[in-house]
Amino acid sequence: MAYLLKAGYRVLLLEKNAIAGGASTTEEAMPQQAPGFKFNLCAIDHIFIHLGPVVEELELAKYGLKYLFCDPVLFCPHPGLPVQKI
Repeated sequence: MAYLLKAGYRVLLLEKNAIAGGASTTEEAMPQQAPGFKFNLCAIDHIFIHLGPVVEELELAKYGLKYLFCDPVLFCPHPGLPVQKI
């Protein structure tokens, strides 16, 4: 979509979900099993933005992009087990 806008096209974006953002959303996805924990349900996709020229071509830093690398990379809460950072 951003490339179409940059090329001068008019674009209509329709969001299926109640929360806008697609792969960049963070939600409390398991309120019963993990209350208070928020997840990026498409977190596997975030790192791919660095494999191509998108960040530079669209000048995303100019528009406020600040990339935060994940630490820890993976977190899977389980009810009844203590949380430990590996």
